[in-house]
Amino acid sequence: SRSSSRARRRWRLRGFRAAPPDFGVSPVADKLAAAFHGASLTDTLRPILAAYRAEVQPHWSAATAHPDYEGAAGSPVGQCGVTSAWLQRRLAEDHGLEVRYCTGTRIASPTDLGSSHCWLELLYGATLVIDLTADQFPNGEPITFASYAEIASSGVWYVTRHDAPASEMATDPVQPRLAILTEAVGR
Repeated sequence: SRSSSRARRRWRLRGFRAAPPDFGVSPVADKLAAAFHGASLTDTLRPILAAYRAEVQPHWSAATAHPDYEGAAGSPVGQCGVTSAWLQRRLAEDHGLEVRYCTGTRIASPTDLGSSHCWLELLYGATLVIDLTADQFPNGEPITFASYAEIASSGVWYVTRHDAPASEMATDPVQPRLAILTEAVGR
């Protein structure tokens, strides 16, 4: 709902490490972590996210890039929306994880006006950011996977303007580029 989305956003912007109890924790995420012999969810997902990045990156092209960007083959520039939508499907289909597709602004310093960006959120105790295209920004690592508070402590802020579960993505403008990427990747 709109009010819970606003409440979640206010909670994140206040820098709290844990989500309020009514946001819940994914039981599937608990099962996934347990399947990796008690490793934390973040330790469990890091290699999985790296494998997804390696799988999708060779298929980034001008056809999959946002129309406002010139997408070079293999470059993450302009690929954040389509990659986040693709990863949202993969995490749901391969692991049963429900993540939210976010659009907003990534700010790299207090004087930075920010750049329009897309990423995923996983609610698991703290709200975790999953960004497979963070290296399109100066000094960005290829993959960001951490809580909002951890990211902010490094001087980078993700500010959500809109978020959507997979069930609301069918009419998103990213869909034509997602079809191209999905076909290129082969799943």
